[in-house]
Amino acid sequence: MGNEGRRSREDRLKLESSGTWVSSSTDFTILLKLLYLQSKNYSKSVDGNCSPYVLCAIPMIFSALRCLMIEYESVSPPNRTALKVLTEPNDFLKMLDHYKVTGQLLKEANLLNEIRNEIVHPAHLPTGTPDNWPEYLQEIKKMGLLQSTGKVEADYAFFAQMSSHKLFSWACCVAQDIAACIVKSDSEKFKIKGRFTINFQEINSEK
Repeated sequence: MGNEGRRSREDRLKLESSGTWVSSSTDFTILLKLLYLQSKNYSKSVDGNCSPYVLCAIPMIFSALRCLMIEYESVSPPNRTALKVLTEPNDFLKMLDHYKVTGQLLKEANLLNEIRNEIVHPAHLPTGTPDNWPEYLQEIKKMGLLQSTGKVEADYAFFAQMSSHKLFSWACCVAQDIAACIVKSDSEKFKIKGRFTINFQEINSEK
């Protein structure tokens, strides 16, 4: 099939076609809420934090945010320039700039994006660091978000450290703030799509 799938997805964003589409960001966030509850219960049964659910949840968060971006930019009048950006490399980071995400939120969004990349493109061989965690992601460890022994020379393997309910909860908070930036970027569209941030708020409402 070659690149037919990619071209098909890009064409859907670039061209106006007839047919039916729905707000799929809602479906993704409902699934995320279910995963969050499973993660919370699992972590409680182990040690209060360990959870493998984050490994599927973080990529799902990006899918939910992408759906929200597409839905938001497709509301009449559609923003064809923004939709075209979503067909380009590094589209997520470019869209953060489009929605004027700055400061601490931008920093955390970039960190979350790197965590997503590590999950989607796993390279789970030794990191070459004493604590089994990549140097470029040390900020995540300093934030206390990992499943860690707390010992530099005797910490868990890379993905075991990532299997953390605290990391899941933080990721949901970052997603919630990004969603707020998306829907508040246009006052007229906010009247239509503003309620969709509630989906993200409900994911980790019970901590």
